[in-house]
Amino acid sequence: MSGYLIAGAGVLGVVAAVLPWVTLSGSAAGTFEAVLEAQGEGLGGLDKDGSLTIVLATAAAVFGILRGLGKAVKAAPIVGIVAGALMTLIALVDIADVSGAADESPVFATSDLTVGVGIGLWLTLAAGIAIAVTSVLALIRKT
Repeated sequence: MSGYLIAGAGVLGVVAAVLPWVTLSGSAAGTFEAVLEAQGEGLGGLDKDGSLTIVLATAAAVFGILRGLGKAVKAAPIVGIVAGALMTLIALVDIADVSGAADESPVFATSDLTVGVGIGLWLTLAAGIAIAVTSVLALIRKT
């Protein structure tokens, strides 16, 4: 059962990577988003570290499924702990980056433009924690 829980959290991590990681609001939000896209940047997870978290979440999901099928019983929790911890770290760093961007940029100070952490980044954090915790429990329980 624990393998499928790891896999489920991994699937959540994959979905989270393609969702918005940054939100903009205010009258200049559309303009600022267009400027970011013109510079090759964006607000989605794949524009940030989402491609890395997809790899980590996919690895956790694959090993979770293998564990659920009775294979890779010892490897799955170890892969899950590493992947979950790295995903959590990436999410925390990116949350801090998004939160700090509003304080550092004069664009945000001189307009009603507000930057926030998007749902994809919060779900990446939740998935990373879930993968890590479920994997630790699987390692302890050995079931």
